[in-house]
Amino acid sequence: MLLEPRRLSCLLRRLLEFALLAGIPLTLGTPLLLKDYYRIVFWMASRQSSSLFMIVLLMSTGMLLLVIVWEARKMLVSVDKNQPFVRANVQSLKRIALSALLIAGAYIIKSFLFPTFLTIVIALMTFVVGLFVSVMAQLFEQAVTVKEENDLTV
Repeated sequence: MLLEPRRLSCLLRRLLEFALLAGIPLTLGTPLLLKDYYRIVFWMASRQSSSLFMIVLLMSTGMLLLVIVWEARKMLVSVDKNQPFVRANVQSLKRIALSALLIAGAYIIKSFLFPTFLTIVIALMTFVVGLFVSVMAQLFEQAVTVKEENDLTV
């Protein structure tokens, strides 16, 4: 194994913390970051409403992505404490699934208004991730129930 489990979860938690620290100002700064970009990009130059739509899309999906990163970080903290099968992780997985499905929905809407190949790929991938994480939440919920029953019998 490349890294022992404790080190791997710690490394991943640090990466998620960095993503949060970088993601918050990037998400909040989206209008400023994209203001000049849309003047340069030819297909958006004459369409003020489309650039506003893109800024709202990127900010809202950016915030949802920050929710995903935050929830994943919370789960890793519980893994580091040797308590992976707790109700809080089930709720985190449900929030991650909902956020991924909302991102998919936003990009599905975008694919009808401004269709690009990458938009369709993002929509499909986040939809699949949302469904997969939803199944994982159900699996974790069953594991938590079994663990709680076992804890009562001991």
